[in-house]
Amino acid sequence: MKLLSLIAWAALLPLLTGYSDSVAGPPGSDPAPASLKKVEPRVVAPLGVPSLGDARPDNADVRRAIEAANDRWMAAFRRNDSKSMASVYASDASLIPPDEAIVEGRADIVSYFAAQRGLGMRNPFVKTLEVYTMGDVAYEVGTYGLRYDPGDEKPRTDSGRYFAIWKAQDDGTWRYHHGIWSRTSSRGSALDRRAAE
Repeated sequence: MKLLSLIAWAALLPLLTGYSDSVAGPPGSDPAPASLKKVEPRVVAPLGVPSLGDARPDNADVRRAIEAANDRWMAAFRRNDSKSMASVYASDASLIPPDEAIVEGRADIVSYFAAQRGLGMRNPFVKTLEVYTMGDVAYEVGTYGLRYDPGDEKPRTDSGRYFAIWKAQDDGTWRYHHGIWSRTSSRGSALDRRAAE
């Protein structure tokens, strides 16, 4: 592990210092020793975070794309169209439902919602409140609502807030990558309950 850390630092050092130990240029070029050859300074971004030089997509365009994908998902669920529903998700997408195990992969996510439909889930809707875009990643915050009508029990509603991460694809589309949601308690938030005490 220490060896890998040393190799990583050795690779990053020229970027951080602006100097390279690459070979000297052709004859007649700068006579500086190879260990002091100046390279173009760069801003180094953490892994997975785009640098300032990367093209940034327009946030309004990304929001429209995400809202359109959400509309397609809701329509696909209502039609019981698993193929269209699957097209919204990245192949390595994951969900973290409240009080349940993590659901990983496009196929398992579609199966998860098929099972929810079998339990009486009806008329889901989502409303995007905010979208923040950074390079090829977008963060969405919104609210959701749905109804459970199991047939042999009293129907109930479920609503709350969600947070989703979307990833831009090579073809220019945006796909749902990771998401988590929490139910709104009928008793209100902890802050509301504390204020009432």
